[in-house]
Formats: sequence, C-alpha cells, structure tokens
Amino acid sequence: MTSVNTTSTAQVYLLRYNRFLVPISGFLSPLFILITLTTNVIICAVLLAPNMRSPTNILLVSIATSDALTGVWSLPVSVYLFWLGAYRDWLPHSWCFVYFCLTEHLPTVFHTISVWLTVGLATQRYNYVCRPVSVRQLCTTRSVVRLVVVSYDSSEPSTARRSKLSLVSVFYDFS
Repeated sequence: MTSVNTTSTAQVYLLRYNRFLVPISGFLSPLFILITLTTNVIICAVLLAPNMRSPTNILLVSIATSDALTGVWSLPVSVYLFWLGAYRDWLPHSWCFVYFCLTEHLPTVFHTISVWLTVGLATQRYNYVCRPVSVRQLCTTRSVVRLVVVSYDSSEPSTARRSKLSLVSVFYDFS
C-alpha cells in the first residue's frame, strides 16, 4: 500500500519559499516594534516635561506618537498568527477584516500622519532659519496644535480610497 501525500502545492510553496516568515514576522518584527515603542515613550516623557515644552517639541512628540502607533497596530496580529501558531492554517473569515485593518489600513494612516508632521517640522525649521523676524507669529503652539489636528483628521480620508480598494480585493477575487 502506498501513502498519499495530501499536502497541496500552495502549502508547499508557502513552506519552501517563506521559511523566514515566522522568525521575521513573528519574533523580530515585534521585537523591533517594542524597542521603537519604548524609545518613543521615553522621547515623549522627556519632551513633555514642563521646562521642555515648545512648538518644535510638540511636533516631535506628535511624530513619536504616530510612529509608535504605526507599529503597535500589528502586534495583535503577530501574537495571534505567529505566537499562537495560527499561521499554519487558513485565516478565519472573522479575522479577515481585523487583519486588514491592523496590518494594512491603520499603519498606513499613522505613517501618513508621521510623514505630514515631518513636513510640518521641516517647514517650521525653514521658517526659523529663513524668516527669523516673523517666526514668533508663524510658529506658535496654537499653529502647531492646529497642524497636528489637521494631519490626524486629513490622513484618514487620504488613505481611505486606497484602503477601500484593498479591502475589496481581500473579499473578492477578480480573476
């Protein structure tokens, strides 16, 4: 009697060409995310001290917060898929939307926020160097808080179209 190998080619392909998936996505990536989170918490603690408050430091704290949130959203997926071993099987349908939100949409939103805040920081630095006379009126705490709020409010709609197209491709096969 001969034994029959019931392993599908998709599973063999996954194991053969993605042998670094578990070590990188399951252990190294969460380690780097936790290091980044710890570093950004320390940055926020230092820059939010009463004697350190300035418009530039408010921007830096906002950048550190959005950078930390960029990575933190994928940690539940890493725990579920790689630490609990769920990567060996198909992702349950109930996790498809959660997986999409935590690994695609929310990290993109917070990365976009971080990029726009960095542009704001560069603009602020430009004003400090090239327009030192009018910088007191341009770079105030109020204008920086406004920039942070606008960055957070506008990044969701700016990434929504891309996310909707990606979400449609998650649930429907167009081939």
